[in-house]
Parts: sequence; structure tokens; C-alpha cells
Amino acid sequence: MGQTAKMISVIIPVYNGVNYLQSMVDMINAQTLKNIEVIVVDDGSTDGTLEECRRLTQGNDIFRIESKTNGGASSARNYGMRRCRGDFIAFIDVDDYIYPEYLEKLYELIIRYDADWSQCSFMKVKKNDQPRKYDKMRVCPKGEGGKEVLVFDGRAAMIDFAYRRHLNGYPVLKLIKRELAEQITFREDLKYSEDYAYIYELIKKTDRAVYIDSVEYLYIQQKESAVHMRRSSTVEYQKGWEQLKKIYGEVVKIMPHAGGGYLKSAICSQSRMYPESIIEKQTENT
Repeated sequence: MGQTAKMISVIIPVYNGVNYLQSMVDMINAQTLKNIEVIVVDDGSTDGTLEECRRLTQGNDIFRIESKTNGGASSARNYGMRRCRGDFIAFIDVDDYIYPEYLEKLYELIIRYDADWSQCSFMKVKKNDQPRKYDKMRVCPKGEGGKEVLVFDGRAAMIDFAYRRHLNGYPVLKLIKRELAEQITFREDLKYSEDYAYIYELIKKTDRAVYIDSVEYLYIQQKESAVHMRRSSTVEYQKGWEQLKKIYGEVVKIMPHAGGGYLKSAICSQSRMYPESIIEKQTENT
């Protein structure tokens, strides 16, 4: 890069993820952007995660290992944000994969387009898939052009989010200016839809966001324990559904044409235990 990058704080919550720690350390060490701090928040693991993480990162100054009682991924991310020192914040799940240029690309986009946050594309893949399999879906870090990069003002970002065309409800995939990220906290009272709620609040405060259609993040399927605590309560599930309904209602009021978009299908998807006819009635009255 032409100038020294500002610091990026990478926050990684982990719960009982001892089997993923070596690969996590390796992919962080491989990042082409070097001015980073990595805050690994052990969320009350019981499998030796904390001890192994300290062993693997001993003498590596970019890592800071924090430990707290179990409270879930939202609690761990909030904990990490309160302790970060960077100018930008990125969230990564310990059992996913990021390419070496991941942080560099997201950072260059924010700087080039003076954006509040940036996002890349991703793929949901099986556990044993090889990252090289998806190389053809990536673009070179300094060669973005044409329609590969999309820039949104706040309203356009909300419309795109409502239809989930490019901008989605995952806190991973994104690099966010710290001054904006810290205006919002993850809802620790929600165990479902908490990520979506955070990104919705982020977009409400967004003046400009930028997206690159390059797969830089692989979301590894068949994961639960490495990031999230056990969550099986029907009451908690319903709380998440209620939050989605609230978001849906707010969006429809300001953008009625978005009523038939992704948000409505998201409510149904997140509420599989309830008949869709009930959901239709609820959303009509929202």
C-alpha cells in the first residue's frame, strides 16, 4: 500500500473452539495488511480453548487473548469492542476462512470511496472444501473495476439490505469505522437474529457503504459450538422473530415497496416453527 494503514481491530469470539485455533492463527498471520490487532474473546470455554490459544499466540504481539464468563457471541463481540484500539473493526468467526488479502481489500475500499464500511462477497462451503476451489470468484486487490464495486448512500444501502441483493445481515464480511461501530451494540438479550439487528442499526446510521463482488470469506457450514453457546429455547427463538418483525415494520413504513422483499421471507425463514399464515397476519398488522 502507498501509505501506512490505520490500525484494524479484528474481534474473534470463540466458545469451545480448540480444534479451530491453529488454522485461525495461521490465516491471521497470512494477512497482507499487517497493522492489525486481534482480540480473541474466549467466551467461557470448557475444552481448553483459552490455554491453547495462549500457547499458540505466545510471543505474537498482534494477538490479545481475553477471557469472560459465557454469554454468547453478542456478549463476546461487545466485550471485544470495548477493548479494541484500532480505527476500524472487523468481526471474524474462528471456524471460518479468510483469504490473505481479506483485510487489505476491505480497507482499500473504505479509503478509496470514503465509506463508513465495506463488505466483500462470501461462499457457504463444506468443512473440507479447499479455499483454492473458489479462486476464480475473486478479483485482484488493486484491480477492481466495472460493476465489481458498488457504492451505496444510506437509502440505497437500506433498499439493498431489505432485498438482500448484496448487503446482508452478517457482521462478518465487513470492515467498519470504529467511530460508527461503537455507536451500536449487539443485543445480548437476543440469541437469534442478533446479527441481523446489529447490521440493521448500522445501516440506519450509514452515509456511504461499499461492496466488492469478490469472494474473500468462506463461511464454513456445520458449525455451532465454536462461536455460539447452546441455544435451544423456544422463547429465545420467538424473541428473535419478534425483532425481525419490528425491523420489517420500520422498513415498510419508510419504503413500502420493500414489503415483499427479503425481510418478509427472512421472518418466515427465522420462524419455521410457526405457520406462515400466522406470520402473514402478524406482518399485516405491523
